[in-house]
Amino acid sequence: MGDYTYCLARALAEVGYEVQVLTSVGDLDDVLYPPPRGVLVHRVVRAWGMGGLWQILRTVRRLHCDVLMLQYTPHAFDRRGITAAVNLLPFLLRVTTSVRVLLNFHELYIPFDRSLKHCLVGLWGRAMAFLIVVSSHSVTAISSEWPRRLRRVGVWKRIQVIPVGSNIPRADVSSEALRAVRETLGVDRSTLLIGCFGSAGPHRDAVLLRTA
Repeated sequence: MGDYTYCLARALAEVGYEVQVLTSVGDLDDVLYPPPRGVLVHRVVRAWGMGGLWQILRTVRRLHCDVLMLQYTPHAFDRRGITAAVNLLPFLLRVTTSVRVLLNFHELYIPFDRSLKHCLVGLWGRAMAFLIVVSSHSVTAISSEWPRRLRRVGVWKRIQVIPVGSNIPRADVSSEALRAVRETLGVDRSTLLIGCFGSAGPHRDAVLLRTA
């Protein structure tokens, strides 16, 4: 999700928007990920629970934002996926500021299984997903499956699907370099090479085919 935010922030800055990224405290990796021109990163959030909620609100007001885009993955805010405070953020912003909240779903909630614990967490996750959707101004999702699943929990708000693109920059490779790779792998030109990136699954695979 960090790569997604980085690429999105850079693209918005390139077309003239002023971009502010609000994230957790810690050292920014200036060597591998220097902030793009026009992008400011604020590492000020010490906790994503109730204790840090007011700090987030104060920071958003101080930055005088017009739009807040919230990248929503439950496990990004709690390792168990049991979120609460961040789900209240769109509602609190509505009643205390003029900031418009754009909610972007990367993940929804834990699926049900035979474990009572997982079922209870799944119910909580569904309730929190409903809460955060109804108080957001606009909703997007990275998978075409997510709108269908949200409708099952009573969400009928329009959801725009914007698939996650590749964060791997295009790199032209010479025929000599490709030949060297094939020799290293022990395959000839008639063998099709397939490279897979990301998590396995019908909606999350990124597959690269190369025949040369």
